[in-house]
Amino acid sequence: MTNHNTFPEIQLHPLFILFAAVAIISGSFVELITILVIVIIHECGHYVAARFFSWRIIRMYIWIFGAVMETEEHGVRSIREEAIVVLFGPFQHIWIYGVTWIFQYYGLLHSTVIDGIFFYNTVILVFNLLPIWPLDGGKILYLFLTYVYPYQRGYENTLIISCISCILLSIWICVWYSFHIQWIFMMAFLLLEIWREWKNKSYVYMRFLLHRLQNQSVHKSTHIIESFPHEKISDVLTQFRREHTHMIVVPNDKGTRYSYKNHLSEQLCINYYFYQGGWSRTIADVYQSQFIQPSPRLHIK
Repeated sequence: MTNHNTFPEIQLHPLFILFAAVAIISGSFVELITILVIVIIHECGHYVAARFFSWRIIRMYIWIFGAVMETEEHGVRSIREEAIVVLFGPFQHIWIYGVTWIFQYYGLLHSTVIDGIFFYNTVILVFNLLPIWPLDGGKILYLFLTYVYPYQRGYENTLIISCISCILLSIWICVWYSFHIQWIFMMAFLLLEIWREWKNKSYVYMRFLLHRLQNQSVHKSTHIIESFPHEKISDVLTQFRREHTHMIVVPNDKGTRYSYKNHLSEQLCINYYFYQGGWSRTIADVYQSQFIQPSPRLHIK
């Protein structure tokens, strides 16, 4: 288990090592150092914000034009809190521009170095704001979609849009900037990250539900889910949204109006799902589980 009071493990991604080797061989050592310093400052912004909110940070991967801070907090913290952590990385580029301008004004660095800092600071900032997971732009997209849609749907849509954006960007680079091995490796890395995330989407969704089971999620408003007795609990849970408490309501006997007196709480549904094998059960089963003989039983038609 990661110690929250120590600095997380830092790893250099093989892609960065390859890029560094190429830069050293080609005599681009100054450019390499410039990129590395900007990336570290960018990631320190994420890290400081995450530590401020006591996030559990597993490790940090440094790769070309960015880094990945691995954490298990996405989807279980408030959208506001996650947005602050995500945006605190790009925010660092603003003061980098300011400091670089001061260096330029007082002639503290050679003009070539100054131009390089301005250029790579802009490239790294713009690149990280692209709507591609796990870039900052992809995480902003994730926060927006998981707010607008139920969590599972929003998360899957994030990965689909990220994949499409990555493919379109790769085509655009090849058409307008010819073939660059560094960009090809970078796009391959992003597609691999998206694919890995897609494989783990069930785990991420279960983590989202488990935090709701443990009452560790943020709840700001109530969302009503209209369901039917024959509907599976698992299908109802996929409609759960972030920062909402859910009330599951079913039709009355006539099937024309919804009875808000006969509703199910989300906590009851989640408990039944995890502790009573509810993945194959229906909403009617959850209703019946509330009543024990000789107490009257609710019959749902």
